[in-house]
Amino acid sequence: MAISNLKVGMVCGKLSDPEICAETNDIQVTGEGRCVFVGKVIPCTWYGYSFDYQSNGKPVKLQCNSTSSVPVNEGNPRELIKASSQYGEFELELTGDSSHFVNPLYSGSNSSFRDAIKTTSCSYKGKEIFSYKVTLHYPGGPGTP
Repeated sequence: MAISNLKVGMVCGKLSDPEICAETNDIQVTGEGRCVFVGKVIPCTWYGYSFDYQSNGKPVKLQCNSTSSVPVNEGNPRELIKASSQYGEFELELTGDSSHFVNPLYSGSNSSFRDAIKTTSCSYKGKEIFSYKVTLHYPGGPGTP
C-alpha cells in the first residue's frame, strides 16, 4: 500500500467529480457554498484532500482518526454522527490496483468560534500512511473585529 501526491485544500468542480483546486492548510470558511447537514441546507465551505494510491488489487481499508481543537458536530446529509466532539474515527476503503481518491469535506459557516485546528491521520495495518492538519478560520467568531 503506497500513497503519493497528497493534496489538501479547497474543493472545486462538481461533487460528482471533485478535485482539490487550491492547495492550502488555511481554510477561510466563507459560507459561499451550500451543503445538506442532517436534512437541512446550510451555508458552508468545501475543502478536502486527495491522493494517488497503489495497492495489491484487493480492497484496502484505512483506519483514520481526526481531532479538533474545539468541539464540533459531525454528521452527513442524513444524520448527526457525533455532537460537540473533538475526536472522530472513520474508515476509508480503497479498491483496485491504483487510482486517484478525493474526499470532499465541508464546514458550516455558522460557527460560534473563530478558528478550529483539525488533524487527520490514516493508517494501514497499524502504520501511518498519511496525515494532514488544517486550520478552519470562521469570520464573525469571538475576537473578530
